[in-house]
Amino acid sequence: MKHVILVAATLALACSAPPSDDDAGRDANATLDVGADAPPPAHDAGPPLGLPPLDCTHGTCWQFAVLSDTHVIDEWYMGPESNDLDTSSILMANERLRLARDRINQLSAGGAIDFTLLAGDVIHQYASDDPTFYTTGPMAGMSSMALAHDLLAGFTIPVYLALGNHDYDVPGMTREDTNQLFRDVFHTEPYYAIEHRGIRFLMLNSQLGDTWDPSSPRYDTSVGSLGATQLAWIEDQLADAVPTIMVLHHQPIVLAHDEVTTGHPDLFAISAAYPDVIRLVISGHMHRWWNYGTTYGARQITMGSTRYDEDAFLVFRADETTGDIELLNGDTPVWHSVEANPYTP
Repeated sequence: MKHVILVAATLALACSAPPSDDDAGRDANATLDVGADAPPPAHDAGPPLGLPPLDCTHGTCWQFAVLSDTHVIDEWYMGPESNDLDTSSILMANERLRLARDRINQLSAGGAIDFTLLAGDVIHQYASDDPTFYTTGPMAGMSSMALAHDLLAGFTIPVYLALGNHDYDVPGMTREDTNQLFRDVFHTEPYYAIEHRGIRFLMLNSQLGDTWDPSSPRYDTSVGSLGATQLAWIEDQLADAVPTIMVLHHQPIVLAHDEVTTGHPDLFAISAAYPDVIRLVISGHMHRWWNYGTTYGARQITMGSTRYDEDAFLVFRADETTGDIELLNGDTPVWHSVEANPYTP
C-alpha cells in the first residue's frame, strides 16, 4: 500500500528555488542549439530497446539495476509544485524510493543483481545554501541529503550516483561546494568510471559546463552541459575500447551542442564516434520514459522517476565476455508516461 508522507514546512530556511520540473521539456535560449523541440517517436520494434537476448548458458552473465529522479525531500520542503501530479508525487518521493529499494533488494537476493545506478536528482531541494548545514550543523541529520543517504544505505548492493539539476542550487551554492557535499555525504565524485565484469560505466555530470556557470554568457540552467574537461575525459575513457554504458541526468533534447571548438564538440559527436564501444546511454530528468533509439548517436533511453512510481526501475543483464546487454523488464516502462508496470521475473 502506498502511504503519503506528511511534510511539515516549519523552520523553513531561505533558499534559492531549484530549476522547475517543467524545465525538462523547455527549449534553451536562442544562443544554444539543443536539438529538436520534441523527442522523436520511440523505436521499439523487435526486442526491448533493440537489445537482443543474451546466451547465458556459459555462466558469463550478470545483472545490474537502474533508477532515476528519486527527489528525496525533508521537513523544510516548501511546495506546491507546478501541477497537482507533481505535488502529489513529491510528497510520496521518499516512500516510493524505499519501496523501489526494497523490491530491488528482493530481486538481488542471492547475488542476482550486482549493483544499482541512479541517474540524478537524488534530492529535490536545498534548505540552506550553507554547506555546513548538511555536514556539521545541528540539523544535518534531518536534511534531505541525510535522508537520501539513509535510504540509499538500505540497499543491500552498492549504489552509484550521477548528479542531477536538483542536486545543485546554482547560483545560491557554488558547484564546488555541492561537489564537496556529495563527497562528504555520499562519498561520490562529480563524475567517475566504474569497471565491472567486462563493462565500463561512465557516471557523468551534465551540470559542469558553461550553461551551469553563472559567469558564462551561455548560462541557462534549463540546459545540461558537461564542459571541456569532462568531455576530454569521456573520450579518453572510450578510446580504450572497453564496452561502455554512459549515465547522465539531462536527456538529449535539453543537452547543449557545440560545447568546445576542437575535436568532437559535444557528447552527441563523441557518442556518434564510438558506436562499437557505447552500448547504451541512460538519462533521467524528464520523469517520463522515452526511447530515442540511435537518433542522437548511441542508443539512448530516458528513465521514468521513482518519485511517481516505485516500479520505475530497469534491470539489465550483461555478458562479461562480449559487453553486450539485454533489458530484462522491457514491459516495465509505460512509454511517454510517468507510469511503470511491476517487474515479475
